[in-house]
Amino acid sequence: MNTALAQCIDQPSQQFNLNHMPVELLLVDDEEAVLNALRRVLRLPNYTIAVATSGQQALSMLEKKEFHIVISDMRMPGMSGSELLVKVANRWPRTVRIVLTGYADITDTQHVVREGHIFRYLCKPWDQTELRDTVKEAALLRFNVG
Repeated sequence: MNTALAQCIDQPSQQFNLNHMPVELLLVDDEEAVLNALRRVLRLPNYTIAVATSGQQALSMLEKKEFHIVISDMRMPGMSGSELLVKVANRWPRTVRIVLTGYADITDTQHVVREGHIFRYLCKPWDQTELRDTVKEAALLRFNVG
């Protein structure tokens, strides 16, 4: 067990410090510019970031390595973000799933949220603080803290 997590469990009155937890993120989008922007916003010392440009590539990466959080675009060629995140939920249920969506995708995204396959959705363009806070909440959820 991670030392920071063990300390939190042993001393629950102390606030859990996520800054000491290594968090593995997988970002999925078919647009390199979006992936680069996400990397810039989420570049924090304890986050390890990997990227995939398709749902199929993301699944291949998940087969080889555990990721705590997957953030996926909703609309991608081949496999949609919705399809990807349903597969992730079925095969890796502890992985927290977040979807990025344009306003045109809201109806589809809300359906996926209702089905319980994603933790949260964020609209593009995203607010940087909201994105960071959402990822922090997702990490806390993943590590069962809070």
